[in-house]
Amino acid sequence: MARPGGASVSSSPTAAILLVGNELLSGRVRDENLPFLAAELWRRGVRVTRALVVRDDVEAIARAVRELSGEHTYVITTGGIGPTHDDRTIAGVAQAFGLRVVEDPTLASLIRNHLGDRATPAHFRMARIPEGAALEREPGSRWPVVRVRNVFLLPGVPELVRRKFAAIAPRFSGRPLHRGQIELAAEEAEIAPVLDRFAEEHPDLEVGSYPDGPVVLVTVEGPDREGVERAVERLRRLTSRWRAPS
Repeated sequence: MARPGGASVSSSPTAAILLVGNELLSGRVRDENLPFLAAELWRRGVRVTRALVVRDDVEAIARAVRELSGEHTYVITTGGIGPTHDDRTIAGVAQAFGLRVVEDPTLASLIRNHLGDRATPAHFRMARIPEGAALEREPGSRWPVVRVRNVFLLPGVPELVRRKFAAIAPRFSGRPLHRGQIELAAEEAEIAPVLDRFAEEHPDLEVGSYPDGPVVLVTVEGPDREGVERAVERLRRLTSRWRAPS
């Protein structure tokens, strides 16, 4: 269980991940995108503070986007941007901001140049985006990422998410976060009073405890490397009686 810290932690840029897809909520598909995106953003100093999963429903997507966009520095959506009837993310994001959905000439041109006579109306649906959206494109990437204000729209296929995020990764930056950890041979209930006091003494850090078989993994995170290292050493002293054998 995480014991969140205070000012320095909360001053880091924040992100929310919105996963869109009936297949996720039915259990038919196991999500791989949230762990990947959360880890990549953390490496760049951006803390993911919320994640939601919603159905392929325009109203549900719009409500979630409005809420998350207003509360976070960045929002990343995954899924629902393909050419089929159940791809509703574009319409949901447009509705969230009161925008029309229009055909973007740059995207339409990319489709024509890539497919030629094989392009169908279904292909050109993928050129329809919220009016005024930005196209985030890096050298070497064929298809840009659509951004509406602080909301980045990614596909749902994990391989494509990894590729697209690599193209937009420079857009996400914050003060690097650092993490230290120790293993304790104890039950969480035994060490909880010590961890509670430790977290109160270090409001600028985030302290987490995670049972892992016979041990509890305790993590300390924060934006200052030396501060994290000092705190971990202090925690080692406080919990020396439970130190797990190496």
